[in-house]
Amino acid sequence: MNCLVAGNIAKGIVLKNAIKKLIPISKELGIDLSFDANLKNFVDKKYFNTKLKYQFVIAIGGDGTILSVAQKVINSKVPILGLNIGKLGFLTESTIDSIKLVFQNLIAGKYFLDKRSLLEIKIKKNKKTFYALNEVVIDKGNSSRMISVETFVEKEALLTFNGDGVIVTTPTGSTGYSLATGGPIISPSAPVIGITPISAHMLTARPVILQDDKKIKIKVTSKFKKARLVVDGNQEVVLNSSDTIEIKKSKYSINLVRQNSWSFYDLLRKKLLWGFDLRIISK
Repeated sequence: MNCLVAGNIAKGIVLKNAIKKLIPISKELGIDLSFDANLKNFVDKKYFNTKLKYQFVIAIGGDGTILSVAQKVINSKVPILGLNIGKLGFLTESTIDSIKLVFQNLIAGKYFLDKRSLLEIKIKKNKKTFYALNEVVIDKGNSSRMISVETFVEKEALLTFNGDGVIVTTPTGSTGYSLATGGPIISPSAPVIGITPISAHMLTARPVILQDDKKIKIKVTSKFKKARLVVDGNQEVVLNSSDTIEIKKSKYSINLVRQNSWSFYDLLRKKLLWGFDLRIISK
């Protein structure tokens, strides 16, 4: 079994220690590892073999690492196994301490693939296409002034408001920025797209859930400063006042490796203390 390893280099010594644990266990189990170029300062150069055909990509870090790795495997359909060395970790279910058992389960076929939808984003008059596993954010950037956001579903006007911007999210991204701005939690398998206003200066502007076969169009205008488009927190584009953003469900998807004991609702209880009485926990 061949695996490509990528990681969040900002984790520094924590990432280095994780790799030190990963290498001997992989050798013991007969798993061939190769490392992404961004880890050149963390492992010996003998581990860099770009000619291998990978069966899995191992992402060491947090959810941000998964989002970054997802951009590299969109066309390949190679599943991503997340190893969490961060804090929250909605997408990275396993830890480095459990890696031997995780590898044994991979070899024995005791896992399943959790299919996650992607958004396809295009800026009209711009030939480049972006893909988002979490969300696309259209906001005011560094300006302190509000922007005007017009949203359309297919050709029908949905909502126009002034505020800090808008988030269009996949079910996967519903537990990220959208949740922090008052958006709903969405089951990862739900065939929907969410639209969440950011600090709308209108009491009636509320999150909306749409069927994922709908096309969304967003126009942003600002009299004072250019707006910004951010894809999964790591790709940014400055928008002109005349730009129109078109968003729809992508034909591509991402597969996350899950252990058979995995449950999204169990994850909510553990990560967000879902259903817990905070008065009891604080005692």
